[in-house]
Amino acid sequence: MAENQEAEGSFPFKLFETPAGHGYLATRDLPKGSVVLRCAPIAAVLHDRELASHCSRCFEPAADQPPCQSCGAARFCAKCSVSPAAQTEHRAECRALARLWGDGRLRARLGLGPAGSRKAQGSATSVLRLAVRLLAVRARAQRGT
Repeated sequence: MAENQEAEGSFPFKLFETPAGHGYLATRDLPKGSVVLRCAPIAAVLHDRELASHCSRCFEPAADQPPCQSCGAARFCAKCSVSPAAQTEHRAECRALARLWGDGRLRARLGLGPAGSRKAQGSATSVLRLAVRLLAVRARAQRGT
């Protein structure tokens, strides 16, 4: 197959490099609104202000569900609360979240307010929860689970 010809349905981009950097260039006309790439995030977390009302895994409304008894930070919708995958994911971060939410000295050192405070401190605890989740993803990948 010639370099400029492509099989139908193949990836419609090619990598290009310039002195300014790298990029991708469409190799054929694409209809407006076409989905050209879909990729799930490695990790995502709710903003602190959404913790009491949304599922920590799928982000669907879950205000009627109780928070995790161990960490008090996470809440899961009815579907995710019985999901083995969700339980595995949360198990890895639960202990760290319990410490983040409950340890007054740690919160003070991090400038996050008193222990037990659920008041959003900008996005500081959101970023910390994302870091915890990323470390948990990394640990699972290293274990092969």
